[in-house]
Amino acid sequence: MHRGNIHTPRWFVLVLAVGLVMAVMAPAAAADEFTDGISKSDHKIMNKIDQIETFVTARDYDNTAVPAKRTSGTTWTYEAHIKEAMAPIYSRGVVKFTDGVNEIVGHVEVTARDYDYWDGALCFTNVFAAAGTATYNDAPYDFIFLHADQATWIVLSTHDYQEVWGDGGMWSSRAVEVLSPWPPPCDGSDPFAFDEKIIHE
Repeated sequence: MHRGNIHTPRWFVLVLAVGLVMAVMAPAAAADEFTDGISKSDHKIMNKIDQIETFVTARDYDNTAVPAKRTSGTTWTYEAHIKEAMAPIYSRGVVKFTDGVNEIVGHVEVTARDYDYWDGALCFTNVFAAAGTATYNDAPYDFIFLHADQATWIVLSTHDYQEVWGDGGMWSSRAVEVLSPWPPPCDGSDPFAFDEKIIHE
């Protein structure tokens, strides 16, 4: 008995070929999106902050001095150079405060937006926070830097910032702190507004 040739439909061959290609590419795509289980997008820079401001303090405390120094009305300059990542734990940068004699240098390890300690307080807008390790006149500390369009504040402590960071808090035990004019202006002005460059949205 003669049997005719069995022809495989072309559409079936095409579907099979596409399926094989996708199966081969899937692991490679996953490898491109993740490194050591971490999404590569987490490392992407969202904003770049480069800011320099000079202000007269409402609070300039150094509780490490003997006797403790608790003054106001001194002129300080601060610089913030921060690359804010999509995932805040990958943000990095430097925050510096100086009055020409004393100097705080903080190395950013994490950032946050709408940090609880200042978010919703007074008339604050665009609340930003950063934390990490710092030196004050070469002595080591941890720091928390709070910033809004209306004010800026840096606090140093001998305690780990992670003790309060997760709750959006602030240490009660403070070694050094520098605070901009207080109370902040609530007249619609924004003397401390960051000049941010958006890198990725």
